[in-house]
Formats: sequence, C-alpha cells, structure tokens
Amino acid sequence: MNALSTKKLLIAGLAVATMALTGCLTDDKKDSTPTDPAVKIAFESMNDTIWNLQGPKKGAFDLLGDSAVSASKSDSIKDAKDMSSVGTSAIVFPKTWTSTNGTMFVTAAAGFSYDSATDSTAIRGYKAGTPSATTKVLAAGDIILAKIRGGSKYAVIKIKTVTETSADNLDFVAFSYKRTP
Repeated sequence: MNALSTKKLLIAGLAVATMALTGCLTDDKKDSTPTDPAVKIAFESMNDTIWNLQGPKKGAFDLLGDSAVSASKSDSIKDAKDMSSVGTSAIVFPKTWTSTNGTMFVTAAAGFSYDSATDSTAIRGYKAGTPSATTKVLAAGDIILAKIRGGSKYAVIKIKTVTETSADNLDFVAFSYKRTP
C-alpha cells in the first residue's frame, strides 16, 4: 500500500518549501503485501460453471472477462480449463482444471475463509502454497487460490458442487469466485 504525504517546511525561517514523501507500509516480516483486513476483494461472481471439455457446453473460464468460454476460444483467455480427455473406452472426467495462459493454482490451507476473504488473505494464502498449473481433484467445499496470468490479480474460488454424469459429457464443476482489483 503506497502512502503519499505532502509536508511544508519552514527553512531557516526564511522560505517555505514543499516536500512529497512516498513509502510502502510493511509488516514485521518486511513484506509489502497489503495487510488491511477491512479491504474486501473487489469483484464476486456467485454462480459459474466449467463443463466437461469434451461435451457440448463451455469447458473453460476467463477469470478476467468473468465468463465461461468454449474449447475453440483462444488459450490466452482460458484461466481454468476442464481436463477431460478421451480414454480407451470413454471420456474421462478427472474433476481437475488446468491453465493455458500462465494462471497458477494453490489449494487454500485448512481454515481459509471464502466468506471473509480479502485482497491480503488471497495473496498471503497463495504465497503460502505451492503454485501449479493444474488443480488437485476438486470436491465440493474446496477453496482454490489463483494468480491470474502471472500478473498482479488473484482469485479466490470456492467449489460449490462437482457433478459427474454417465455417458453424456454433461459433467461439471459449479463454483463462486472473488477477484482482487
């Protein structure tokens, strides 16, 4: 968090000069990650879905564009993509996501609260984990932290349901997410 302050100084009683001070607030560990717990994540979407990539519905998601995207769209916008593949006898729905654009995932530590997530808790939670381009096998209640496209935006993703169907490729993962500004 940058702080900017302007101070007027009286120099030797004769002239007034203006001095601008800038700085970065840090915690005890000298980490400049924002630490204000009152700062909530700027964007939240409550009802999103990533479908089986081999089926007729949209099997990827653009976390910056806030929309589901089809397999035919550019890889550059697929922050999370279903990893379904054609097996020897059928399509396998592995209940995992991957990224095709540099987005990296971390499984949140036990006790991480989606409901009270802030910019700083998202960043700290992500930094505390081991980033991977692929999620673990997803289950209802999981919280996944994502650093979007290698940039400065993060997402907190809460898995609501994982639905596996038989022989129709209409499997899906429903989720909510919050994104930093």
